[in-house]
Amino acid sequence: MEYYDGGDKFEVCDTKADGYGVTGKLQTAVDGRIQDVFTIDDGGDSGCDWKTYDIIGRQAYQMIVNWHGNDLWYNSVYFSES
Repeated sequence: MEYYDGGDKFEVCDTKADGYGVTGKLQTAVDGRIQDVFTIDDGGDSGCDWKTYDIIGRQAYQMIVNWHGNDLWYNSVYFSES
């Protein structure tokens, strides 16, 4: 999963032909609780899937991604626009 600051585009790509897809999520912390902002799934088709979301201000976000071949989620560091 990648974030492109120009255009606030989030992209998740299933790059292996192994029969499993991937899921990416954007999360934020609100009042000390982690909340999902959106979810993107990719797999079974050509190309990557993407979504735009405007990252503004000091709100902290993190991306997490899961390969459907296991139950593990991998997360990025928290980031914000400022």
